Amino acid sequence: MKNKFDNDLERLIEVSKSTIPSLKELRLFGSYNTEKWREKYSDIDVMALLFDENFSFKKDRIYGGYFIYESPQRKKLRERISKNFSEEFNEKLSLHIVTLSDMTKLIGLDEGRGDIGRNMYKGRLLYRNQKMNPYKFLKYYYQKWRVLNG
Repeated sequence: MKNKFDNDLERLIEVSKSTIPSLKELRLFGSYNTEKWREKYSDIDVMALLFDENFSFKKDRIYGGYFIYESPQRKKLRERISKNFSEEFNEKLSLHIVTLSDMTKLIGLDEGRGDIGRNMYKGRLLYRNQKMNPYKFLKYYYQKWRVLNG
């Protein structure tokens, strides 16, 4: 079954490249990237690193102090991406949409399974857009340095 999802991951790369103009990287992390992945219980964690801060978690809406609703921008992006895949793959896919400013918060955040920001950055690279302006280049590589040396 893992091979079937590998084909869907290839399609995810192509769909993401055409759907997200500000896409910097796609990385596969978590159990699917290791031998610990179990078809019945595990998900497929993918990080989509974007340059556009309009997709930051800061744009998410919080209601009643308890519920966090994803921003309309991120929700539309997920819908545009997920309509290209089977229901089975969509159920397994855990797409983490993050921006450079989000990563500054995620590096060092441990939710019981290790540093989520570092785990994302150390995941298997699926796609990287080489074009960057100098400011974003410095910010991105500073974060990479923090992951490797922090």
